[in-house]
Amino acid sequence: MTYSSNIQAVQQPVFTELYLFESGDDSYRYNSLDKPVNFLGEYYEPGLIKRSGLSYDKTFSAISLTISARMSDPLQAYIANFPIKPVRITIYRAFLEDLTDYITLFKGIIKKITIKDKMISANCETLSGIFRKKLPCILYQGYCNNNLFDDTCALTEATYKVTASATESGNDLNSATFGGYADGYFTGGYVELDDDIRLITNHIGDDITLQIPFSSFSSPSSVDAYPGCDKAPDTCKNKFSNFNNFVGFPYVPSKNPCLYGIR
Repeated sequence: MTYSSNIQAVQQPVFTELYLFESGDDSYRYNSLDKPVNFLGEYYEPGLIKRSGLSYDKTFSAISLTISARMSDPLQAYIANFPIKPVRITIYRAFLEDLTDYITLFKGIIKKITIKDKMISANCETLSGIFRKKLPCILYQGYCNNNLFDDTCALTEATYKVTASATESGNDLNSATFGGYADGYFTGGYVELDDDIRLITNHIGDDITLQIPFSSFSSPSSVDAYPGCDKAPDTCKNKFSNFNNFVGFPYVPSKNPCLYGIR
């Protein structure tokens, strides 16, 4: 029987929903049953996972839903990592008697998560949400519109990566390597340990302070630290020597001259 005939049958056979999470080159596969399923040539492990109904309206806004699951790699990365790599989610539905005939229920990205009792709820929406983005995206402002290391900034992470052997104390990492840079050099940047990334909130001397400590850290460990950028014109010019790629308007008045006049 086909999927269409099965869905219309009075006595439906057992079906499963299959969840594919993709982040960069990594992929994770789960299904809603208590046993593994081989689907489209891939292994989908049993997972404590469920979803809400689809939510949409008549204004052509993005379709959204919420996925509830146990702590798992593709969702757990959202707890503390910075920056967060986009996680794409695809949900299929198929009947076990014929897994070659299926439908795609949902394709989108994870927008945010909440955590309660070791369960993660992920709010997802379809890619049509991009149409909410304001255009043009360049704002008339004194600070740079770029993000450090993006295509327009044109600087590369490899050039500014600082590898250090560090020890941990609470939210702080300590290394003499950090002391070789001016105070504040790493503030607003991030530090990477294996696949975990943490935001740096402060840098003084040999110490950098993390927004959230690493979940697993053995002192000493080798970490990669990257500087931060506050997007000010002087920072772009003096810290990164990259003023040719500065996308901002340093001399825009701080007060609207139409309202306050010119003095």
